[in-house]
Amino acid sequence: MSEVELQALPKTYRGKSTRESCLSVEERRLLTRMIFETHYTSEGEGEEDRAMWYQSALEVQWLEEWALGEGGVEKDAVRRAVKKAVLQRVDLHKPLAYIIGHQPFYGCNIHCSPPLLCPRPETEMWTHWFVQKHLAHSVAGDKPPLRVLDMCCGTGCVGIAIAVHVPHTEIVAVDVMDEAVQVSEENARRNGIPASRYRAIKSDMFEAFFAPDGNFSSEKSKEEMGGKIKTKLADLHVGSLDIIVSNPPYVLPEQYSSLPPSIKLWESKLALVGDAKRENHQYFYFQELCELGATMLKPRARRHVALVDAPNFIVEVGLQAERVASLMERSGLWENVEVHLDYAQQLRWITASSSH
Repeated sequence: MSEVELQALPKTYRGKSTRESCLSVEERRLLTRMIFETHYTSEGEGEEDRAMWYQSALEVQWLEEWALGEGGVEKDAVRRAVKKAVLQRVDLHKPLAYIIGHQPFYGCNIHCSPPLLCPRPETEMWTHWFVQKHLAHSVAGDKPPLRVLDMCCGTGCVGIAIAVHVPHTEIVAVDVMDEAVQVSEENARRNGIPASRYRAIKSDMFEAFFAPDGNFSSEKSKEEMGGKIKTKLADLHVGSLDIIVSNPPYVLPEQYSSLPPSIKLWESKLALVGDAKRENHQYFYFQELCELGATMLKPRARRHVALVDAPNFIVEVGLQAERVASLMERSGLWENVEVHLDYAQQLRWITASSSH
């Protein structure tokens, strides 16, 4: 982007705070340029560069509003806080959500801290799509609440957004990281979700659900499924869930090496790529979700009325979409398997309905 084009850009920004700005035009432009050149410079020209400049300018604006919200009353103190934050963003490649401490996600305020993944707009997209298309207008209060499993919950953003926008739901969030269990429950309370509607469990995928001896933990489950699997959690047995949502590790090792420093230096590799036994076989995550997830969902005869013609399984998959869709179709456990595109027209998530 040329200097002439930079000078032609507007000096005010949509959604500007009603408070008086503490930064001069020159300071704002300099800080914007620093963020732009560190994080958003591309080989493209024209509209793409303009959009990235605008994004950089918004980051400066958000940092100023954050500094003001932190109790800064003197302009010089706010300016120093903003400049310090921009240096963290530029020199340390610290994600904006970690600096500010929270990230908006589908109307919710999600606390963010390393190493938990910052909520992504692509994840927000499919969460919003699923709620608005299939849940928001069809879940009645006179029916039993929808039981939703959020597998690999991270900050809890997906399950919390569902709980906020679909009040007649109960969320069980699962993650292998202690930080995720703690932060997701804290985020639920911050967003007004009581413990009766949101709880988090530490588990490596379904490990906490199933015991190794091959028998069910409840008599009801034995009768329903023939006693092939035993669950460790009395209220989370086979056929007890209405919906499973998941954003598991799906970044391939060769992709991880090319990720920007703002991701590799700050966000959990475990959450992106997976643990040592699955790092080169992320397919295992999807295999577990496909096989064990299907057994946890209610059979068609007991399915919630809101889900009669709707998917009860949604998973973010990225570049492995076609392979995962093929796995699900070949398993015989799923039907109506569909792959969906994100904002950038990239394969992003899969929806399906359990076939039993």
